[in-house]
Amino acid sequence: MQALIICNAESPELEQLTIQGSASLLPLGNETVLARLMSIFILSEISDITIVHNKAQTIRLTNYLNENRQLWPDYMKVNLRELPNFYSLSETLQRIRSSITSNYLFITYSNTVISEIDLRDIFLTMIRKKASVVAVFSTLPTTESKLFKSIPSELTVTTNDHSTLISYVPASDIKKQSKLSKNLSYQQTILCRSDLRDCGLYLVSRAALDHVAKLGEDITHRKKSIWQYFWSEPPEINQEANGESDEKFETNNIKNYIECYQTGGTCIHEHRDKIISVKFEDPLIYAETNRLIIQKSCSHTGSQQSGKEFNIIQENCTVHKKAFIRSSFVGSSCKIGADVRILNSVLLSNVEIKDNCTVQGCVIGEKAVIEELCNLKSCTVAAIQRVPTGTNLESKQLGFTDPELNAT
Repeated sequence: MQALIICNAESPELEQLTIQGSASLLPLGNETVLARLMSIFILSEISDITIVHNKAQTIRLTNYLNENRQLWPDYMKVNLRELPNFYSLSETLQRIRSSITSNYLFITYSNTVISEIDLRDIFLTMIRKKASVVAVFSTLPTTESKLFKSIPSELTVTTNDHSTLISYVPASDIKKQSKLSKNLSYQQTILCRSDLRDCGLYLVSRAALDHVAKLGEDITHRKKSIWQYFWSEPPEINQEANGESDEKFETNNIKNYIECYQTGGTCIHEHRDKIISVKFEDPLIYAETNRLIIQKSCSHTGSQQSGKEFNIIQENCTVHKKAFIRSSFVGSSCKIGADVRILNSVLLSNVEIKDNCTVQGCVIGEKAVIEELCNLKSCTVAAIQRVPTGTNLESKQLGFTDPELNAT
């Protein structure tokens, strides 16, 4: 099988945390977001991966590949493909269509975090449900996170047996009085759930892939989300069914099921893990995801005596002996002054925080400088920004720009 990682249309806020604008290389525990995705594909023996990126990310992603290629299996093929960040999913698939030779393609995004998953389970879900698209959904660990508990719910509507996804409504589209579409079959029993969230990982059959790629010829489809493509008219699959499939699947004989009859619908694969699986666009959600991963990692390795005192502090950091750091990630070459308190935060590389500052629940971008006597709570600071002396702010974004205003 093959995989596609889409990095060319990342959240502007996440991009502006780094100097070279590559959110896929943001740290995630002792890895990066991209490294974690690559590990999942390697463990499931996905041998051909395409990473779609924009021009600004070329140098950094090329360096990443050169630095890590020796760690990957020899049979593994990883290609970089530069495409504009305004390309839709259909346009992207249209451009890479000739390189897709497999009958099935995993599609994911550079802001997707998936833990403890075997991609073969998703494939078996596709076969059992006779679907052409499988979307991975998971719950958030709200018992361990006040921030995740406050995130608005998403709505999924499936058939009662979970075999078909009828409707998916993201949190931004849910209104106080939502109504189901009238075109739902009145003879069908439906199941509505608000405890699941789209993880940003999908398995797409060749027929569905070709169907979405053809839509790239029509510019009216440019602003569609991935879900709107999947809910277009399902592709016609002219395969003859050779009786009912055996419900007992053996992964060793997985090739025997490739030609299985499929109805062309979309279904959900509900993934349960011990840490977190989430798709994030907000820097604070990223920081909270990082915190949970670090906490679980330290708990499993026993590297910290207290579950509340876990930290990851990377190399070449200068931390004053009077500084206090708890539940935080501190990137390489950071400088932390005296009487500084850092709680539940992420500091990317080369950040400097001067004396007598408190940083709580924040994300501080690369090479940012926090001057003396600052108090920041639930704030995000873009890369290479300077926060003036005595700044006292809560829930603010500092130094970010609107990419559309800068477009020429």
